[in-house]
Amino acid sequence: MSQVNKKGISEMVSYVLLIIMAVGIASFVFIYLKGYLPGNKPECPSIESISVSANEIVCNNSILTIEIENNGLFNVSAAYIRMGKEGRKVKSQINTDNVYIFNRQPLAPGQKYDYRADIGSLFSTDGIYDLDIQPAVNTDKGLAICRISRYKVNCVGNL
Repeated sequence: MSQVNKKGISEMVSYVLLIIMAVGIASFVFIYLKGYLPGNKPECPSIESISVSANEIVCNNSILTIEIENNGLFNVSAAYIRMGKEGRKVKSQINTDNVYIFNRQPLAPGQKYDYRADIGSLFSTDGIYDLDIQPAVNTDKGLAICRISRYKVNCVGNL
């Protein structure tokens, strides 16, 4: 009878060890993956009060020119400009090298800025494109992305 008890105890110890190992591995994976999740994501301070518009958009000979105006109540620090064929959900970012397009100065309310980019390497055919301008503001948590403004652009003379 003493042998049966020892066999039962060793099975219990093995189950306890398996549970401890499973909990340890799960904890390690949780801590590891938690580092990849965004923590305190910066938020746009007032979605209704931050707005930019494109007063004039010209797309000729692979050059995109946009007159951007700050219609909101706050300074706009940066802007993401994306463009893609009409109807596409995923668009190419035009200003990949620098989102701080306003000469590294915030665009004050009522101010205008002329943005110019060579898009020949991204878009080589004439046609109608969707253009998104997404303003961003500096906050204490980082750059906060705000509401997108969407436009239709007719590009001509692209080779």
